[in-house]
Amino acid sequence: MESYKNKYIEMLRNELDNRFSSRPSYSLRAFARDLGPSPSQISLVLNKKLGLSKKSAVSISSRVNWAEAERALFCDLVIAADGRSKRA
Repeated sequence: MESYKNKYIEMLRNELDNRFSSRPSYSLRAFARDLGPSPSQISLVLNKKLGLSKKSAVSISSRVNWAEAERALFCDLVIAADGRSKRA
């Protein structure tokens, strides 16, 4: 499960890095504003201290300029890493 988490976090980090490189004044606060969650939530996710829900993954992926396949991959990785069994 940890490797799935690393992969979706890597996707978020790459997106953040792309935005930093195109706009040097871009911040984590701006990234959070653009994606929806609070800056503290984004920071916790990027530092592997908080997982994402399926709902958050869908919301975030819809706000990023990714191809449909990348959006689906992101959501699948989040579900694989942080999803909870319906039996629990």
